[in-house]
Amino acid sequence: MHKCVIYITVILAFTAPLVASAEPAVSTSTNDPMVMKVYPDGTKIVVRWSEIGKAIDNGEKHGGAPRIIAYDPVKEGIVPIGQPVGAGNVAPMVSQPPTSSVSSSTFVSNANKESPIELSGFYFGPELGLAFQQDVNLQDVNIVTRILGVDVLGSAGGSLTMSPGVRFNLPIGYQPVDWFAVEFAPGIIWNQLDYLNGSGSVSINGGPQQSVSGRGDLDGGYYQVPLVINFIFKIPTDSPWVPYLGGGIGASYTYMNLTQIDFGSGVSSDLTLDGSCWSLAYQGIAGFDYKFTDEVSLGLKYIFTGTGNQNFGGSFQGLNTKGSYSQNVMFNCTLNF
Repeated sequence: MHKCVIYITVILAFTAPLVASAEPAVSTSTNDPMVMKVYPDGTKIVVRWSEIGKAIDNGEKHGGAPRIIAYDPVKEGIVPIGQPVGAGNVAPMVSQPPTSSVSSSTFVSNANKESPIELSGFYFGPELGLAFQQDVNLQDVNIVTRILGVDVLGSAGGSLTMSPGVRFNLPIGYQPVDWFAVEFAPGIIWNQLDYLNGSGSVSINGGPQQSVSGRGDLDGGYYQVPLVINFIFKIPTDSPWVPYLGGGIGASYTYMNLTQIDFGSGVSSDLTLDGSCWSLAYQGIAGFDYKFTDEVSLGLKYIFTGTGNQNFGGSFQGLNTKGSYSQNVMFNCTLNF
């Protein structure tokens, strides 16, 4: 019996460690704490400290390399897979396999991802306003015509004066940032011909040259079609008011028709003359908009439009000007897509 007790005691001494090792152990060592990776796009990943140095994490899918911060499960509200919500202690996590990709993370929080920056898009803005045409100075004009049954031959100079008119534009543009926009701005300008201040020398029915000067009242129209690319620089403010400056360059088509000229004292002539030309065009712009919403704004702008020298064809063959200058006050409505 004594020998049996001794045998049992020896057996228990050898098997006790084996039984104890079969029980699951939970390590709560503080030598390998949990930390959090925070990526530039807001993604957060919780890993063990020992996993940090096992692989280079460049964060290709999350906008760059992460910051490493201490992990507070109560503050962050992120619980690893397998950990009950509200548990007082964080259970040990399965080690994350070394990898340069974050796609195999134990869990990812996308709740704090920032939305990509939205760029302003396309817009169009119909404009309507008044057009004040400066006098158009004529270069030397060769005259070969018949007026009131009289053959007139000579040369003349002077200027054309016009009444205030109207202008309509339809800019179509793209605004990539809040301070800059580029737009194609076709338009049409109409002014009524008013009178001609002229001087020169003429020969009537082949007679000698005679000096003439005076004013002739005109009937007819002066049309311009500017086709320009504008560059607009806006001044961002903390209010709905948005001032801006800009300029443009392109081409202008000009058409002129003359239906009557009246020299006074009952001397007048009905005519059917017209001609057109293309020339360089340029613009200067200043104005402001008031934004009612992100999609709709109303505004007021000033546009100065100039052209290069104009060489007319058609019935005005040989009629050349030193350029055309129009000053315009426009009301506009801008619609953003």
